[in-house]
Amino acid sequence: MPTSDPALFQKLRPVLDILETGGIYLEIHNDMHRFAARLAGYGRHVYPGFRPAYEPDNPGTYGALFNHEDKLLCCMAWRCFETEDLVHDIEQFLPFYCDHTTDDPTWHTDLAGILTLKGLIGYRGGLNSLEEGSRIAWFMTLIAMICLDHAGVAYQAGEARDDMLTSGRFRSMSGYSNANPLGSIFIKKHGHDEAINLVWSSADQVRKEIAGRLTILADCRPKNFETAVTALKALQ
Repeated sequence: MPTSDPALFQKLRPVLDILETGGIYLEIHNDMHRFAARLAGYGRHVYPGFRPAYEPDNPGTYGALFNHEDKLLCCMAWRCFETEDLVHDIEQFLPFYCDHTTDDPTWHTDLAGILTLKGLIGYRGGLNSLEEGSRIAWFMTLIAMICLDHAGVAYQAGEARDDMLTSGRFRSMSGYSNANPLGSIFIKKHGHDEAINLVWSSADQVRKEIAGRLTILADCRPKNFETAVTALKALQ
């Protein structure tokens, strides 16, 4: 999903123009080894679904924002895949991501048979902001939403812990419209169970969110990064 795609670049341009006024530029690439190594170098967790060791055939694409000194400010990743039942797929890949083996009990989500999302899915995650309080993650998720909508996905989805729901950040920062509990799963790396939620939006909901965010940027006076951040802080 390169930014050399003229149609995609035009959709991203209102966001990129604002970021450029703050000395920030975007890199989009599918070298997920680079993505994982970069995050590991900052001591950050790398979501297994975007690591070639776990998803060798489809590790995804990453987006990263840098300042004029080439310092990483924020990044996240996404991948697209076809499915007849996303919840069923999650039952298969999430235990694998949590390093379960065939000796572990089979994990079943609380959503099995309740929610069916199918078609081309844009699965987002791995959001890491190294500039807390700057609202840079809001721009990063907007970029991901635009890229995946351009790819024609039927749904955009991801996982979120309970604190993302109670704080409202799954909406205000990540831009999702819906949240459903997947249940708790044992994460071997952490040594305990964690409650995980499926957050998601339909294509129409995503386009509404994108339009709303672009309107915020368009209404900034003067039209620059500093003014945009001030407006976002006032809204959130």
